[in-house]
Amino acid sequence: GLYCRVITEGLFGIRVTGFNTFQLQPFLPHQWQEMSLKHIRALQDDFDIQVEKKHSFYKITVLQQKGDVQEIIWDGVSPITVTLQ
Repeated sequence: GLYCRVITEGLFGIRVTGFNTFQLQPFLPHQWQEMSLKHIRALQDDFDIQVEKKHSFYKITVLQQKGDVQEIIWDGVSPITVTLQ
């Protein structure tokens, strides 16, 4: 269980804030261009998170099993709030 927390809280900065919301503040190591976490079963859902490093920002994609897709442009500074549909 401790290894899971290193990934979810450490690399992805996931903090549950409600029944269908969470905060996300990923830490992408400098050598990595992207990272993803697939089939997260939480908040009564199954979803994927993908983080891609662009030039001066990050593109975060949240794909829900139901087919809903959220694309978020993130500045890399403050946490973002994600609401699952």
